[in-house]
Amino acid sequence: MLCYKEQQLRRRAPVNLCRLSGKKRHMQKNIAIYSADTNKAALYSEALTRAFQQIDQSVEILSEGFADINIFIAPFEAALPSQSLAQNPLAFQIYIGAQPDADGLFDYKFLSPLRLGRVIDRIVALLEGRAMGQLPRRLKIKGAEICLPENDLRFNDGGEEQELTDTEVQILCYLYVAAQQPISRQDLLDNVWGYHKDVETHTLETHIYRLRQKLERDPAAPEILVTAADGYVLKLT
Repeated sequence: MLCYKEQQLRRRAPVNLCRLSGKKRHMQKNIAIYSADTNKAALYSEALTRAFQQIDQSVEILSEGFADINIFIAPFEAALPSQSLAQNPLAFQIYIGAQPDADGLFDYKFLSPLRLGRVIDRIVALLEGRAMGQLPRRLKIKGAEICLPENDLRFNDGGEEQELTDTEVQILCYLYVAAQQPISRQDLLDNVWGYHKDVETHTLETHIYRLRQKLERDPAAPEILVTAADGYVLKLT
């Protein structure tokens, strides 16, 4: 399977970047797209290129080799994701397809069909430092550590290991990057679920409730994932 060069397409994919208007950042990142489907690869390459131009991002889409952000669109050669991590353990891995493998090689998994703008929102969040890219594979938090990309929660006192879902990991990583600063509910909704007006607050509350069942000794009196103002704080120490 090959990494395909950017191609010009007649079809234009919808891109929603309203929440990024007015922001200008200059990041040095590169992206590789892997797929046996040349049409899908070209579609994403075109859409990403246009999105980065709109928000003044300095991003290179590679024509060969692995990158800082690797997008694997099914079908693709099965060995490629592990080869990418062997070359760069901090590479950001995104899967797009119908049935992702449960092998822990991907930071984000998008099940198709999906809105292309959601994937672009996630990559832009990464480039702006609002996602989990370039984080260590072991995130130290109060009394425990989050193990990536295994999505395991391991406690310092030897308590029972917990398995985290992809969404739970995304929430924790976003809070981790904030370095114990409060993150609003709306910010979490925007950046974990993407730009989705149909995602309601109770969706976040449900995930926070489930996370506390895994994180806290007493979920009713949380000490690690705490409520603050109109949002949440993840305690690191």
